[in-house]
Amino acid sequence: MAAKRLKLKSRSERFFDKVGDYLVKYMIDIKFPDNRFSITIQPSIKSYMIDDIFWEVFDMASNSQEPMSLRAVGAFPVDKFFLPDKIATENKWEML
Repeated sequence: MAAKRLKLKSRSERFFDKVGDYLVKYMIDIKFPDNRFSITIQPSIKSYMIDDIFWEVFDMASNSQEPMSLRAVGAFPVDKFFLPDKIATENKWEML
């Protein structure tokens, strides 16, 4: 699987990883409209430490010690910035 090869973590259909000082997250949607393959990848990015600041202000600093998935899909993370969607439709698609 691509996510495993890229060493991405996943929770709730979202793939994420820490890249430098940022949390990068991808939501991937695969469909087969009219018997054709379609994949939508919605990437987002945010500063890794912004959740720490938010949790400190709202007296939830212990959240900083929780798994990275809390920053990606938890109930109290700071929202992210969406990057432009990339939609690709191909008859054949294979992993390189």
